[in-house]
Amino acid sequence: MALKTVLDNLDDVPEALRAEYKEIDGRFVLDLDGIDVHPTVVNLKTAHERQKQTNRTLQSDLTAARTRLEGLPDDFDADAYEALQAQAEGKAPAKTDEQVAQIRQQLERKH
Repeated sequence: MALKTVLDNLDDVPEALRAEYKEIDGRFVLDLDGIDVHPTVVNLKTAHERQKQTNRTLQSDLTAARTRLEGLPDDFDADAYEALQAQAEGKAPAKTDEQVAQIRQQLERKH
């Protein structure tokens, strides 16, 4: 007979084993020593700790991203920003007035 670890009542438990159960929140829980080294518990605990670490990392990343994005306008265009930044650093040649006019004409035709 396998012992159940959590029971609603002790009616089906032999009298000699009833002392091994503690009542917690209206249920009877088997009082076990060394449960932390049971293979199933060790696996669950390891997975739980790994998930908690992942959650902490994700929360930290989210907070950092929110901090970086705070204050940006809703119509912010990252590509346009990067192009302007590259242009300001001299990495890309500046657009001439003629190129700007051509781009404007292309956009106007599209829309």
